[in-house]
Amino acid sequence: MIETYTADATNPPEFPEIEFSTFYNDYPEFEDTNNLSLVTFLHYKDAHIIFPGDLEKPGWNALLQSQSFQEHLKRTNIFIASHHGRQSGYCPDVFDYCLPEIVIISDDHIQYETQETEYSSHAKGISWGKGRRYVLTTRKDGMITISQRPGERPAVSTAK
Repeated sequence: MIETYTADATNPPEFPEIEFSTFYNDYPEFEDTNNLSLVTFLHYKDAHIIFPGDLEKPGWNALLQSQSFQEHLKRTNIFIASHHGRQSGYCPDVFDYCLPEIVIISDDHIQYETQETEYSSHAKGISWGKGRRYVLTTRKDGMITISQRPGERPAVSTAK
């Protein structure tokens, strides 16, 4: 059985201890759908995650003008790469405000050279086996799970 939830804007659901913040660029300042992506920050205890959708560099640069956006970036410790990690979604200026522990790229096998973006230099890294990982991808690591147990730091695990 699959249950669905339809949001009611006049009575949104409550998620104790979870903070959601969203940012977006306005139309017609941007007309392409990627730069109109809804950027969502999720903050729960020690997990601070950004979900930027397919935002591209011009959209990032516009949102970086917001002090509030910058403050959310400063809190971010898990960075989901925009536009599936492609070059068009990579904006190095973001990392003037954000130094995540890990970058996660949700993508398929490499089909385009634009999927070869270098994010690892922007992450602190997390302990992984006997070493450290800076970037995880669904391409290499399978399903990626982020969890946090009471009294512990957020944990990232993979299916592989």
